[in-house]
Amino acid sequence: MATNGPVRELSVEAVAELLRAGDAVFLDANPASRHKRGHLPGAVLVDPGAVGEALPEDRTAPVVFYCRDRSCGAAPAAARRAVKLGFTDVGVMPDGIQGWVAAGLPVETG
Repeated sequence: MATNGPVRELSVEAVAELLRAGDAVFLDANPASRHKRGHLPGAVLVDPGAVGEALPEDRTAPVVFYCRDRSCGAAPAAARRAVKLGFTDVGVMPDGIQGWVAAGLPVETG
């Protein structure tokens, strides 16, 4: 796991483990149309510009952001906003939903 300032970079495998354990809030920074086509199970769609609306009340709760892939900057930007709002356990999955799907992991639609 790499560190990028206060935002941790998480591999697809590390995020899958967090999902299995139920240990984090997952926030999808993709456009709504992409979210509907497939997202991590239980992930909440978040507007990167209004990230505070989707964050949990507990600022120590682990939150993980993702978007399309490494070329997408929406998840890292949203994660930095969460840190500025005082969240202390913030991660981003740089490989995004494309990396998740490529790893054969499950998605929800709708």
